[in-house]
Amino acid sequence: MSRLRHSKNGFIRSLQISRYNLFAFVEGKVCDPYFYGKLCDITCSSSNYQYEVRIAKELPNNSGGKQALVNFYKYVRTKKKLLSDFHGKKTALVFFMDKDIDDILRTKCRSPHVIYTQYYDLQNQIFKHSNFVEGVAAALSIDPNLLKSKSLFINDWCKVVAFRWREWIALCILAQKYKVRNSANYRLTSQVNHSLNGSLDTLKYNQKLEEIRLSLSWNHTKIAKEIGKLLKYVDKCFLNENHDRIFKGKWYNTLIEIDLKDTFRGHPLNFQGVAKRVSPTLVTTLDFSKPWSEHFTIPLKTIVNML
Repeated sequence: MSRLRHSKNGFIRSLQISRYNLFAFVEGKVCDPYFYGKLCDITCSSSNYQYEVRIAKELPNNSGGKQALVNFYKYVRTKKKLLSDFHGKKTALVFFMDKDIDDILRTKCRSPHVIYTQYYDLQNQIFKHSNFVEGVAAALSIDPNLLKSKSLFINDWCKVVAFRWREWIALCILAQKYKVRNSANYRLTSQVNHSLNGSLDTLKYNQKLEEIRLSLSWNHTKIAKEIGKLLKYVDKCFLNENHDRIFKGKWYNTLIEIDLKDTFRGHPLNFQGVAKRVSPTLVTTLDFSKPWSEHFTIPLKTIVNML
């Protein structure tokens, strides 16, 4: 049964009169409610406060996604209702958002009520900190030892596949930084590799770079200088083990299915839908008591202490 739709003011009032004190707003409905719900549970367990996780699609505009969270956060901030006291009942709102490359573009919302992922998006957190072998094996319904027998999946698979798209990452950052549309885009999978899990196609790469150059009306010297700087930045991220800050985690879902199909070609396995199943299985293997969770629980505790 769908929730009753309110105006923005009506929606805020519905939160204030509910039995919950903390409302955590998240972007999506796959993995997000479970992941952030676990974090809220850990943070609120030592208090008498109750929390509820709400997805962006439930907001008054019904549009969903990150921009819906940003817009509603800005509205509530303007109304000074991020923290409110209604007839003695205190309510706090917190917004969990994917970082994307907002840090590079310097477009992050600056507020203790907005908590960004440490890496590009939530999928990066899940792939990096989960039990990779157990989760992937569960998604494919195979013996984990079979997966362990393949070196690709036990030797930092995430870093290996992310580096395949080194040039695509640089193109995506370039296009987003200078607001070039219909070219390289983080919403797309790589357009410059021979196959999604293959090597760089130099011809396709140069074509994409030329598209961006023409869109910006730059000369060849300027585009070469800018892409060179970005490629150095990408390489530095990989060198410092920070590739997850610039590689879109949702791309891992697509790539793991392709690599599994290639590795176990000829095996009677059910590959269909693995890309959709892998994150939900991986997230259940996370240990939320580990230090990685403090990136979220420490700022969340700050919000709870305001109540």
